[in-house]
Amino acid sequence: MKRILSSLYLLLISISLLANDRFAVADIFTDHMVLQRNANVKIWGEAADGSQVEVLFEGHSRKSKAVDGKWMVTLRTGEAGGPYKLEVINGNNKVSFRDVFVGDVWLAGGQSNMEFALRRVKDAKAEIDLADYPQIRYYKVPRKYYPEHEVPETSWKTCTPETAPEFAAVAYYFAKNLHKDLNIPIGIIQTPVGGTTVEAWTSRTLLMSDKDFRPIVQHYDSIVNSYGSDGYEKLYNRYVSSLAEYNQLNAEQKKYIDKPVEPMGRKNFHRPIGLSETMLNTVIPYTLKGFLFYQGESNTARGAQYRKLFPAMINEWRTAWGQGDIPFLFIQL
Repeated sequence: MKRILSSLYLLLISISLLANDRFAVADIFTDHMVLQRNANVKIWGEAADGSQVEVLFEGHSRKSKAVDGKWMVTLRTGEAGGPYKLEVINGNNKVSFRDVFVGDVWLAGGQSNMEFALRRVKDAKAEIDLADYPQIRYYKVPRKYYPEHEVPETSWKTCTPETAPEFAAVAYYFAKNLHKDLNIPIGIIQTPVGGTTVEAWTSRTLLMSDKDFRPIVQHYDSIVNSYGSDGYEKLYNRYVSSLAEYNQLNAEQKKYIDKPVEPMGRKNFHRPIGLSETMLNTVIPYTLKGFLFYQGESNTARGAQYRKLFPAMINEWRTAWGQGDIPFLFIQL
C-alpha cells in the first residue's frame, strides 16, 4: 500500500510539473508570417500562471507574465522589411520563427466568392505560372466547424507557383496589386467559408442585443431544444451515414437521389455564431492593416435585417481587434 501511495504521489507531482510547464504560441504565428508595419503588434499564447514570457525581435525585447494561463506581448514594428527572426522564450522553452517579414496584413473573409481559389479563375495556369512573389504570403485559417472538430495544422505560405493555386483569388489579385504599387510585403489571412451568413461570423452577445437580430438566435435555440438530450446526435450520425452512401453513387445515380441535408445543430457550420467562435476568434487580435469581405448572397432573403446586421458585424470586428476604425473593404451582392 505504501508503494502504491508513493507511486501515486510521484505521478501527481509529474502531472503538476507538466501542467506548470505548459507553453504555446498561438497557431497563427509560424515561419514566413507577415507582421503589420509601423504598429503595436500583438503576440500571444499560453503559459503557466505567473511565468515570464519574453519576445525578441530585431534587437528589441518585450516581456509579459502569464495570467490565467494566457500571455500577450506587444511589439512595436517599424518600416516594411525582412526577412527577420522572431523568438519567444518561456523559461526553458524557446520557439523561433524564421523568414518573418514586416508589411501590410489584411484579413479576407466572407463566403464562396472570397473563398474562390486562384486555380479556378480564367487563364489560371498563365497567372499561376508567374505567381512567384516571395514577399506575398497567406495563411488559411483551419476549417474548424465545432469545438471538437479535428483539423490539420497549417502555416503561412509564401506565394509561389506551387502554393498560389489555393490562394483566394480576390485576395491574391488585391495582394499582388498592392505589392507592386507599394513595394512592400503583403500578408493575407484567409477565413471565408462558402454559403455562410453574416450571423455565422458574429457573437451571441451581438445578436441578442438587438430586437431585429434576436430572432436569429431564438430560432436556432428552438431547433436545438426540440431534439431533446440525444436527438441531435442520432440525426447527425444518420446524416453522416447517409452522406457516405450517397458519395458512393455514380453521377447517373445521383441524378435521381437528393443529397442528404445536414441537420441544423452545433456541428452545422451554417449555424449562427459558430464560425465566429471556432475560426475568427483564433486569429483575434493578430494586428492588421484592415479587412476584405465578400458576402451578402446568403442573407438576401432578409435584406432589411442585413442592412443593420452587416454594419453591426463590422463594428464588432473592429472592436474585437482593438485597432480603432481600420479599413473594412467589401463587395456584396
